Amino acid sequence: ILQTSAMQQNDNGVSLELILDTSDYIQNGKVSILAAPELHANGADTFAFTGDTQNYTSSTFYIDGHSNGIYNHVTTWVKNQYENGKIAYMHHAGDVVNCSNGEKWFEQEFAIADEAHRILEDAGVPYGITPGNHDILVNTTAGEYHVRPLFDKTFSTERFQDFSWFVAGPEGYHSHYILVT
Repeated sequence: ILQTSAMQQNDNGVSLELILDTSDYIQNGKVSILAAPELHANGADTFAFTGDTQNYTSSTFYIDGHSNGIYNHVTTWVKNQYENGKIAYMHHAGDVVNCSNGEKWFEQEFAIADEAHRILEDAGVPYGITPGNHDILVNTTAGEYHVRPLFDKTFSTERFQDFSWFVAGPEGYHSHYILVT
């Protein structure tokens, strides 16, 4: 059995004093220990998966008198499943927005997506988003529109920095990972 008998944190990191059952941890005179951050868990073993919500952000689908009704219903359902211990994580596979109706719609579509994903955040639901082609670059007959800055602004690393399950990679959000178990 591994027990921590003393732990101190300083500028160089953390030092631990451990009590080990040597038969479990020492081989050939060496100790092997894996140290990992605490993983986020709610007891569920199921992931929710969605993608291509661009039609929810580019059209006006009214539900309950609200133009963001369908997208909000999707994220509310995931939130409820998470709170009931049935879903551990949600991943969005891209094309959050459509952005094919012209530049004047870009900010509106990202505002709709922002609102829907805040439902998850307010409940602490771990989630990630992979940007799709509509979220990064739209190639229309009128010209190419680079919408990645709006994606980066809407789903920035700062948005997730207070969640223990989110870890930004060296390229920020575009190389992040999520810690769930």
